[in-house]
Amino acid sequence: MNGSGNDRIYGIQLVRAILCLGIVIAHSFAYAEYNFEAIGPGAMDFWGRYALLNFTSVFFAIFGFFLSASIYRIDNESAEGTLSFLKKKFIRIYPVYWLEVVCAIMLRVIVQGGYTSSGSVFKSFLLLPLPNTPQVLSVEWTLLFEVLFFLVASLFASSKRKKWFPFAMGLWGAVIWIAVLTGKSDFSVQLTMPRILISGQVLYFILGVFLYYIYIYIYITSRTLSDVKNTWCLFDLCCIRSVCFKL
Repeated sequence: MNGSGNDRIYGIQLVRAILCLGIVIAHSFAYAEYNFEAIGPGAMDFWGRYALLNFTSVFFAIFGFFLSASIYRIDNESAEGTLSFLKKKFIRIYPVYWLEVVCAIMLRVIVQGGYTSSGSVFKSFLLLPLPNTPQVLSVEWTLLFEVLFFLVASLFASSKRKKWFPFAMGLWGAVIWIAVLTGKSDFSVQLTMPRILISGQVLYFILGVFLYYIYIYIYITSRTLSDVKNTWCLFDLCCIRSVCFKL
């Protein structure tokens, strides 16, 4: 990774691929448990608790790592701006998500003869933490957190404001820790405002943010770039994994 952040960090990309495979396996076990009597609930004890929850937590940390890279790369010559930043990020999520939601509703209409929900289906297209919003796909809760992270990061998407990003993340993390320690929040999935803002899940994202800035500091101060790529990347991923499994 150079000063502009153009090189890929292959250690993290490899871990991301492994996590994707683990989550696919976990969902496969869940489907088998719910649809085949031969598969007992014990099968999900490991794959559900550790793969689905902790693997997703590591994804949030990696997401925070790369989102911080996007903020860090903004300079005076290529200033992003909040709207431009959001446009680039949202186009990666919404079109595919909308297509998946439409296909899911159509399949239920064809197979089950109709589709009913406890809330407004139109709200689900927004991917915002609004009350009475059904999850058509049942797994889009992670996207709600990612959209939240995009919205927060976009406030610092300029060459003048980006320097305040890590400080704001530190303050946000401190508020969440206080909420967790005082019993006002926990690490469960909370998808409505304002509780999503103080959800313990956000701490994984903030962890990834700070790991990126630590990585940049090591990169700038080190003269052995191969050592940075080959050893530090593995170290920061171990930090992500160990913290996530202890929380």
